[in-house]
Amino acid sequence: MPDNDLWFILNGGRYVMEQGIPHTEPFTVHAGLHFVLEQWLTGVIFWQIYNILGETGLLELIFFLGCALIYAYYRLCLLLSEENRQVSFMMALTVGIMTAPAFFVTRPQVISLLIFVTEIFFLEKYLRTSKKSYLLVLPLASVLVVNLHAALWPFVFVLLAPFVLDWLMGKFGLPSFHFPGSKFSVRPLAVAALAAFLAGFINPYGWEAMTFVLYSYDPVIHGRIAEIQAVNAGIREGKYFFALTALLIALQARNSVPLRYFLLFLGTMLMGLFFLRNMFLFFFLGTLPLAYIFRGWHSKFLARNTRTSPVFVVPFLALALMAVLLFLSRPELHNLTYPWIVKLFFLFAFLCGTINLWSCSKEGKGFDLHWPSTQLKVMSVSLVVLSFYCFSNWYGACRRDETNHTFAPAIDYLLAMHRPEEITLWTGFNSGAYPEFRRIKCYMDARPEVFLPSNTGIEHNIIKEYFDLADEKLDYKEFFRENHFDYAMTVPGDGAIYTLLPHDEDFLLVYEQKNAEGEVMCRIFKVNL
Repeated sequence: MPDNDLWFILNGGRYVMEQGIPHTEPFTVHAGLHFVLEQWLTGVIFWQIYNILGETGLLELIFFLGCALIYAYYRLCLLLSEENRQVSFMMALTVGIMTAPAFFVTRPQVISLLIFVTEIFFLEKYLRTSKKSYLLVLPLASVLVVNLHAALWPFVFVLLAPFVLDWLMGKFGLPSFHFPGSKFSVRPLAVAALAAFLAGFINPYGWEAMTFVLYSYDPVIHGRIAEIQAVNAGIREGKYFFALTALLIALQARNSVPLRYFLLFLGTMLMGLFFLRNMFLFFFLGTLPLAYIFRGWHSKFLARNTRTSPVFVVPFLALALMAVLLFLSRPELHNLTYPWIVKLFFLFAFLCGTINLWSCSKEGKGFDLHWPSTQLKVMSVSLVVLSFYCFSNWYGACRRDETNHTFAPAIDYLLAMHRPEEITLWTGFNSGAYPEFRRIKCYMDARPEVFLPSNTGIEHNIIKEYFDLADEKLDYKEFFRENHFDYAMTVPGDGAIYTLLPHDEDFLLVYEQKNAEGEVMCRIFKVNL
C-alpha cells in the first residue's frame, strides 16, 4: 500500500506544478515559515504519475525501480566477484527478499539508493580501467540526488571516502596496494568530485538544499520517531541485519579484502545501528565484501548440466513458500473473493516461472544465467508487469478502507460541509499529510524537520509543542483557545489529546472512523471554545 509520507510528497509536487517552487511553507496554518521542499522533483514525478494512473501507477513505479535496484546490485556484485554469476545471483536474490517488503515503498529512498549503487559500480569500473568517462556519474548523481532527495546529497561524497583512503594505502605502499583498483590516478577523481560539488548548486534552493541534512535533525524530536531509532533484533529486518553483520565480521577476520569494501561495510553498519531506516544502505552497500570474498567459489551442484537438477526450481519454490506463509499469517486474506483477474495473475506468474526454467534447462547450462531465450523472457516480464498492475489495483481497492493513512471518509465528511479554505484543522504528527493533500490547512504533519526552528526561521518550536501536548506537558484547552481551530482530528498516536478530548464537553465528537476490525482510526471533534 502507499506509504503515509506519499501524501505530502504528492502535495509538494502538485504545488510546484501549479504555483512554482515554494520558499514559504504553504500547507499548514503557520504563516511565514521558511521552507525548503527538499524532495521537490520526486514530488513532481510522483504527482504526474498519480494524476494519470493513480495510486497503482505509483506502486508500478516502485516495482520498476525495485527491479532496477536489485539488478544494479547484481551487476555490482558481478564486477566485484570477477564475473561469478552464482555468487552474484544468490546475493541479489537474498538481499532482494530481505529488503523489498520493508523498504520498497512510495518514497524517494529507492531512487536514491539506485543512484548510490550505480555510483559505486562506475567508480569500480574507473578503478579497473582508468577510463575517465566513468567518472561522469559523479556530477550526474549530484544533480539527481540534490533535487530528488536533498537530505542525502552529502552521501554522494561520503561514498568517495573509502576509495580515497584505499588510494592512500596504495600510494604509500601499505598492505592494501595489491588489491584490484588500489593503484589509480586520484587527479581525475578529484576533478570529478569538484564538478559534482558545483553541480549540486543546480537546484532551486542552492546551498540550502545541499546542506539540508545539517540543520534538519534534533535528537530530542527525531528520537521519538520509529524509523530514526536504533536497530533491534525484535523486528524481521533487525534479525537479517545482525545475522549479516556477524557473518561479515567473521569472514573479514579470516579473509583479506580491499580497504574500500571494508569501510563501506563498517560505515553502513554503524549507520544501520544508529537508525533503522539506514539498514537499507547496509543491505545494498555494506554486504559488498561478500562478493569479493566468495569470488573464487563455484558449486558443481549449482552448475550441473542436467535438466532434472532441483536447483532450477529453488528460487521459485522459496518465493512460493513465502507467498503461502504470508497468506496463512494474514487472516483478512482468507475471506476475500478473488475475481478472475487475480487468478489470472497467479496463472501468469506460474507460466513465467515455467518459461524461464525451460529456457534455462534448454541449453543445459544449469545455473548459468546467460540464457539465449530473450523473446521468451521479454514476454514473461511483460505478462508479469501487466498482471501485477491488475492485481495491485484490485488488492489496493480491497484494503483501502482498512489502511490507517488515508482517513478519506473522515475528510470527506468535513468537505461535505465546508470548502477546504474554510477549515482550520488540528492534526497530529501521523494524520496531517492526507488532509493537507485534500487542501485543508492543518496544524502538523509527519515532516519534523519542517517545524524545527533551525528551518523555520522563528524561535517557536512547533514540533516540540506537538509532543508536549501529546505528553500532557501543555494545557490543551489553553492551546486550543489561543489558536482558534475549528475542528480537531485525533488518532491513537496523539497521546493525551486522543485520550482527553472525548471526555471534554467543549469538544463535540462529530465523526468517528473505524477499520474493519472495529478499531478507531480517527475522531473528528468540533471545537467549541
